[in-house]
Parts: sequence; C-alpha cells; structure tokens
Amino acid sequence: MEILNSIIIFLLNISIFYFLQKKDFKILIWTIVFSLFFIFLNFIFENFSNKFLAIILFYSFALIVLNYMSKIIDVTKNNDNISEKVKKSFNQVKSFILLYLFPIFTTVFQIMIIWNKNLQNGLVENL
Repeated sequence: MEILNSIIIFLLNISIFYFLQKKDFKILIWTIVFSLFFIFLNFIFENFSNKFLAIILFYSFALIVLNYMSKIIDVTKNNDNISEKVKKSFNQVKSFILLYLFPIFTTVFQIMIIWNKNLQNGLVENL
C-alpha cells in the first residue's frame, strides 16, 4: 500500500509542478483528481489517520500557495541600495528554489513520512 500511496503523492506533486510551470488549469484539475483518489483510497483501506492525510495534502498544496506568495511579495522592490544585476540574480535563485527545489524536497519528505510509521505517529501526536 505504501508503494501505491507513494506513486499517488509523486503524481500529485508532479502535476503541481507542471501547473506551476505552465499555468494551465487543466493540470490543476488533474491535481485535484489525484488528491481525491488519494483520499478515496485512504477511506477504503484506512491506511492513514485523517490528521495525517490532511498534513500530507497540505504540504502538496502549500507549494502552490508559496509560489503565488513569492510573486506577490518582492523583497528587492523598494531597496535602492541593490543593483539591478543583484536583483536579477536574486530573483533567478528564488525562482529556482521555489520551482525546483521545494517540490523535490517536499516530495521526498512526503514519501519518507509515508514509509516511516514512527514519523507518522510523531507528526500526528504533536498536533
């Protein structure tokens, strides 16, 4: 069951990644479909607690929120002491981190939690 859940989480995060890249809302529909399928499988097999399921899905959808918040908030906008070259390179690094590193690390973290029952229990107990 962990393999199937890992595949679903991987596909969910891949669809979020493609949505962030292409801004195509058809891809967002696939993201919702993968999420509903993950929830449906959890209710059938009762593999995870509801709190844990919410945490896993929150991490995935937080990628979308984080991406939009990073576009709204520009920390270099009102700073006149920074050159345009530094602003440009800062925005390139920020984009790389938000578009590539965060989705990769989030997926790895979610898969680690799915496979490790001690992490699941520790995460749910601390809520």
